[in-house]
Amino acid sequence: MRRKREKGCLPLVVAVIVVAALSAAAFYVKKTYDATLDRIDKQISELPDFDEQATTKVLAEKLHLRYPVSAPEKTKKEIEKQARLQTKELTNAKFSSKRLALDINAILEKYKCVRRGDHVRFYLNTTRKFIYGTFQRILLERKDKFVIVDLDKYLFNDISSDYYYLFDKNLAGEMAARKVKEIKQKFKKSKNDFYENALNRIKAELYEQNGYVRKNGNWTSNYAILAERVANEKSDFNRAIQKKKNTILEKNQLFGLIPLTPREQKETSNVNENANKKHTGNQPGK
Repeated sequence: MRRKREKGCLPLVVAVIVVAALSAAAFYVKKTYDATLDRIDKQISELPDFDEQATTKVLAEKLHLRYPVSAPEKTKKEIEKQARLQTKELTNAKFSSKRLALDINAILEKYKCVRRGDHVRFYLNTTRKFIYGTFQRILLERKDKFVIVDLDKYLFNDISSDYYYLFDKNLAGEMAARKVKEIKQKFKKSKNDFYENALNRIKAELYEQNGYVRKNGNWTSNYAILAERVANEKSDFNRAIQKKKNTILEKNQLFGLIPLTPREQKETSNVNENANKKHTGNQPGK
């Protein structure tokens, strides 16, 4: 009877021993796990954080910018608009309609047919000299045509053709119209060229006054350039820190075999997961 009771208790004892052993093993694993995570978290926490303010100041000095660097007060669109307005005012002041009208009147005054008593000047091919005097009249003798100036007469064919308009009303009108067209075209071209040159100069001045610099053919604010440099520095810094974190994780695997995830990374993953669930739950129709 006694032996039967002993035999009946044996499995229970074995079970208790196994449970105890498993509990001890679990406790050891948990303790080792927590200790490894603590070591990982401690080493990671000792890694430096990116000092954005200090980095910004150093980079500003390298770029020869006055720290702190502020965002430009005017946008590129505002600067372009101001430049066009200033250039238009400057161009209209220099190339006014009044100035063009005066030039046209001077052309019309110059290229007109002379009348009796007008002062005349023309070039004579035979003598290679200019003739000056008071126009009297046109004289026709047989097949020849003469121009009477003062008391002298000159063969019309001996006069340079550039001055025929002086004695031909229709020709004078054609010459005047051609010269007016030329001066209008020249005025327009000069005005456009002046506008383009002035616009480029004024834009450059306004951009520089508002903290922009020329980069790769485009105007970019010093503020944007500095921000880009800081972002690049931060990206390089984060890559270097991540490399160090990976090294810490490799050296602190559980029992040298099992890679662990830092507590901070777990918490971040949980936050993102909860945020995604909340966002999905708020969508229409969900």
